[in-house]
Amino acid sequence: MRTPPHRPGGPETGGARVNAPPAHNAICLGGPCHGMLTHIDQDIGVLAVPVPRRSPDDPEAVASYRVTRERVHHPSCSDPFIALHWADQAAQVCPCGCERSLPR
Repeated sequence: MRTPPHRPGGPETGGARVNAPPAHNAICLGGPCHGMLTHIDQDIGVLAVPVPRRSPDDPEAVASYRVTRERVHHPSCSDPFIALHWADQAAQVCPCGCERSLPR
């Protein structure tokens, strides 16, 4: 007796589409969203990522993350994630320790 083919959305997949794109394809590195998984649809540029609130009283905020070619493996998925590097880093302090900021 032949086994019927697997159908997307059938009981063997828990109702999920088999060929659905992953919900998350990128990971934030550095900054207030460090380690957060998100979904992006662009290959280059800077994204505004919503910063997760710690309490409902916290104001809404976003952080800028730069899309990179770097890929990072995460234990939650067999496919690598696109690395998003924090772009809002504070200006670097001069090596001599003075308060003057260095250009980025």
